[in-house]
Amino acid sequence: MYRNKGFFCLLLTLTLLIGLTACSEKKEQPADLIEQDVKTEKVSNDRLSTVERGDYIIESRTGGTIYFPVTAELAWDKEDFRYEEILVEKGDQVSEGDVLMSFVTDSENVQLEEDKLKLERLTEEKEVGIQERQEDIQKATEESWKMSSYAWVRQNCQIQSMQSALDQYICEMDYQIELLKEEISELEKEETERTITAPFNGVIDSVIIAEPGGKVKAGETLITINATDRIALAAENPRGAFQYHQAVTVTVGSQSYTGRVAAASNVLPADYQTEYMVIQFDEGQEVEIDTNHPYSIQIVGETTIARNVLIVDSNTLSLDGGKYYVQIMEDDGAIHRRPVTIGSSNMNGNGTVVWITDGVEEGDKLVVGK
Repeated sequence: MYRNKGFFCLLLTLTLLIGLTACSEKKEQPADLIEQDVKTEKVSNDRLSTVERGDYIIESRTGGTIYFPVTAELAWDKEDFRYEEILVEKGDQVSEGDVLMSFVTDSENVQLEEDKLKLERLTEEKEVGIQERQEDIQKATEESWKMSSYAWVRQNCQIQSMQSALDQYICEMDYQIELLKEEISELEKEETERTITAPFNGVIDSVIIAEPGGKVKAGETLITINATDRIALAAENPRGAFQYHQAVTVTVGSQSYTGRVAAASNVLPADYQTEYMVIQFDEGQEVEIDTNHPYSIQIVGETTIARNVLIVDSNTLSLDGGKYYVQIMEDDGAIHRRPVTIGSSNMNGNGTVVWITDGVEEGDKLVVGK
């Protein structure tokens, strides 16, 4: 009896060891590494997608605003002045040479007024001087009529000398008056030429706010103008998705253009980086943008993240328990569910394809959709 009892204990012990060993072996195999059979069904070719090798490219989009690389701040830096008239306002389109505003300086006003007053007095002085000299000549002529022959001759010589003096006086006064008129004319010409003109074709960005006749300090910016023959775009680039010299497509309203990233902070040291970039249009395009029109400007660029990697249709993926799976069709038509690992940058992708790092091979046929 004890022998049978011992044999029974030994048999029970062996059974438990075999069971424990089997459990241990089963536990060591991760469930997600076991291909799961899916019910075989007939799948049409239009629901199959082939795993291919290629470059994983992400598409980035952002909005933009008009940016003018060439801007001029117009000012008069010689002396204080008073402006007379402003002929433009913010947003106006102007051509090179257009008069934007006119003004006069205080010194010019004073000199001009002094010269005009001097001319008036000099003209009056000439008229009075001529009249006085003519009266003296007339008086001497009347006196000569009463003189003897010898005295008349002497008086007549005196009258001729007085007439010559009158002629010389008139000549000198006319010369002084002419010089003064020329100076006044020059000052008036300079006054009319005291203008601010457009240095190039452009659009007015800002205009000084002041009352006509108000005094303005020398060197103060009067008008800011942006050149319209060179237009760029400014845009946000917070994640650095757009790289320096990257090709982009720009849509302005209903028009599309090509361009490149002319400036991006990711080429600068970290301390100098910003979240903005500048887009420059490619040469050879007639870029026509009405700067006063509130266009919707969209910028699209593609960036290569990885080269020669496995690419699959994103619609072949399914998410279950935080893990991604695909359904692979074998040559015999059987379908297996298999876990896959996706590339870390897929979150920035355009959603049409996915970069797979593990779980499939090139040429595998994947089922699109559930």
